[in-house]
Formats: sequence, C-alpha cells, structure tokens
Amino acid sequence: MNPLKPLRRIFGVENALPDGVVEPSAGDDPVPLAQTVLRLDRLELTNVFGFEHAAFHFDGSFNLIVGVNGCGKTSLLQAIVGAVALPVNGVSAVRNYWIMDNLRNVRSTVRETKDGRVRLEKIFPARLDAKGVINQKDYDWFMERTSESSTAVERTNGLLSALEPVVRSAESLLPVVAFYSSDRRWNLNDRIRPEEAVDEPDKRSDGYTGWMNASSDMAGLQKWVTAKSLERLESVSRFVGVQSSELFKDDELGIVNRAVALALPGSMGLSFDMRFRKLVVIWSDREPTAFEDLSDGQRGVCALVADIARRMCLLNPQAGPNVTRDTPGVVVIDELDMHLHPAWQRRIVGVLRKAFPRVQFFAATHSPLIIGEVPSSNILLLRRDGRSTHPERSYGLDSNEVLEEVMGSSSRNDAVTNSLVEIHRLLDSEMVADAQSRLDSLKADVGEIPEVIQLQSEIESLRMLGDSDE
Repeated sequence: MNPLKPLRRIFGVENALPDGVVEPSAGDDPVPLAQTVLRLDRLELTNVFGFEHAAFHFDGSFNLIVGVNGCGKTSLLQAIVGAVALPVNGVSAVRNYWIMDNLRNVRSTVRETKDGRVRLEKIFPARLDAKGVINQKDYDWFMERTSESSTAVERTNGLLSALEPVVRSAESLLPVVAFYSSDRRWNLNDRIRPEEAVDEPDKRSDGYTGWMNASSDMAGLQKWVTAKSLERLESVSRFVGVQSSELFKDDELGIVNRAVALALPGSMGLSFDMRFRKLVVIWSDREPTAFEDLSDGQRGVCALVADIARRMCLLNPQAGPNVTRDTPGVVVIDELDMHLHPAWQRRIVGVLRKAFPRVQFFAATHSPLIIGEVPSSNILLLRRDGRSTHPERSYGLDSNEVLEEVMGSSSRNDAVTNSLVEIHRLLDSEMVADAQSRLDSLKADVGEIPEVIQLQSEIESLRMLGDSDE
C-alpha cells in the first residue's frame, strides 16, 4: 500500500497522484484540471492617478515596469489592482474594492483663481478601461467618475458573476490575486498562540484575505504554517513507521516549502518550532533560523514566495501537489528588488516564473540586474508623459549597459566622466603634460580603473613618439 494514501485522505487530495506517478517539475507543461484563467490584457487610464491619458498592453506571463522616479510605476500597479479587483469583488466573503470610490485616485491640477490664489482641483471625467480573459472568455469593462459629488459608474458585462460557477465547482481552479506593496515588512505577531492557528478550518475564500495589501497578512501566513506543522505532528502520531520525507512530501506545507526552497538556496522551507514557539526556516546544512532573525532580503523573498503558494493551497486544495504549477492568477509586486542581494536580484524573476508558471506577474523595479534578466518584450518602459515603450534590447545586458541603453542614465559618476572627457580633450590637443596632471589627480580618487590604465598607456605612447621625433 502506498503510505501517502492515508495522508492524502487527511488533506483532501486523495486522487492527486496515482501510485507510481512521479510529480512533474515546475518546467513541465501544466496538466489542466479546469481551464480557469484570469488575465489582464489591456488597460487604458484617463485622469486616473497622475495619468492624463495612457494605454498599456500586457504580456500574459511577466510584465516588468521600469522608469525613473515620478513616472508612475506605483500608480500603474495600483490601477492594475483596481482593474482585477472587479472579478474578485464577485467572490463572496471578499471585501469589495472600487478604485473610483476614492477621490485621491483622480488626477489633480493646480489652478489659479482670479484673485491670484492657487488651489488644487480634480479633473473629470476619470475613467479606467480594461480588457482581459476570465474562464477562457473575453471581457471588457470600465469604471468612471464624472464629478466629486457623483458616485462611480461601472460597466462589468457580467464580470462580477464570472467567478461564481468556479467557486461552486469543487474541481475548478480559482485564480490567485495578490498585491505586494513597497511598504511590506513581514513582521511576526508574537501574541499568536499555537492553539489559535487551528481555531477554524480553512475556506477557499481565505486565499483572498487581505489580497490588496498581501504582506499585511503576515499573521495569516504565520498561523497557516503553524497549523500545518501541528497537522504534521498529528499525522506522525497516526502513522508511526512511515518515513517523514515520504509522509510529508505532498502535504500543503511541503508544497509551499518546495517553492521556498527555489527562492532560498539551501533551505528546506518553513516550519513552526514547538520548542521555541517560533516560525523558523529549516536548512539542509545548518541549524534552523528563526524567521525574525533572517536578513531583510531573506525574509522578504521567503515570505513573498510562501504567501503566494499558501494562497494557492487555500484556493485550490483539490489540485494536490501540482497546485503551484496549475493555479492561474494575477500577482502585483512593487519594488521587486527591495532588500535583495545583487545575486538574488538576478534570480528573482526566474524563481517566480518557475515556481508559479501560470501566474501573470506585474512588478516594478529600479534594478539594472533584474532588467538584464528579462527579455525586452516583457518590459514596459514608462516615460514621464505617460507613454510606455519596450526597450530595443535588455536580456543579457550588463548593469552599465542597462543604465545607459534602457534607463537613459550614466553608468559612471558625472565628475569622473567629466574628468575622462577633459583628459581625452587634452590629449587630442597634444597637451600631454596637462593630461598627465589631470590623470594623476583622477587616479588618486578612483585608483587604477581600466580607463585610467588605458589613458596612461596612451600618454606613454605619445611621449615615446615625441622622443623618436627628436
């Protein structure tokens, strides 16, 4: 008898995998349980946030939003959240969110009155138009507000009820939806007791709890890991003699921990340590580390990946060990590079796409390292005037090339650049002594960087040519 059979029955995934079938890797083609899709294809904004008028077309897998400060990256992400909120509003037990209800989301302008005073006025109409796919069906919808005193008007074309049959069907896959803002801290709640974690059974709609500011629900992740750890202890007491590695390979905590292991090299995932009453990260080569003692970068990437996977497990328990592979949805992340070590910045996009291959990601970043890991077709380069373009190239560029070609910024300190330009000018004018003096001064500041060595070689060559002419 397969020792996993009883455990699958406990976790409600009895028919997830037949005996002898090896779980596919994240890179394999998904096996659809039900073709449930949530995808945003197009967004048009008129007087929403800082956009006078702007239209955006999105990739179905990964969208990296890039631009200088003040170009509207966060505003675009918030508008995306407002657009995908409509179908989620139709799911029971989820707090409704209507982006046009808040006047702060309407564009403002400064106007001068006849008596010379200046005041800030809202500009109307403010409108959001969206186009996307839900359950293999095309939808288009809009939300509009025409004045400060008016209420928001929306045309949803049946969008609010689009997910209702999915919720009612035990076999359908609900899409994950989550927004991780730039103020995510992932702070633990020390007042949560283990017994509180098992107060109530999980519901599918719990996967949408706090989705509009997902990192604020750290208590939800903390209680979930605690509850699953306690379930494991109960399972061990029932199935003495079964190796724990086999017993827990396909339980929900094991599924989440496989995603965490992708994000944190050397880790084996999260657990609740009963000895210390703490959430910990388990490592393959050292003692566990308390979650609160991780670096900001480790804690951020671990919690981000674990929370997405946890929400998928809540939404689609019937999907079994393939839930992270098969669950579709939309995940929005502001400042993807926040607190990440440069080496992790290079890996993060690949980790997310491998761990959650059917999710449509929207992420903003300033990091040249991340940009250099993403094809140009997956990058939206925002301009201050609201226009967006794809860079000519991005994938494979080094950081200096990304800064200059994609972000339009100098890859070098301006003072150093000006000194190098001046030294070249002096050499072109055959003012070798002056060039040497400027080069010596620059070398004292920056050391023997390649450009300094090259210029010194040019000066030596010019001196040798001058000596031979004599």
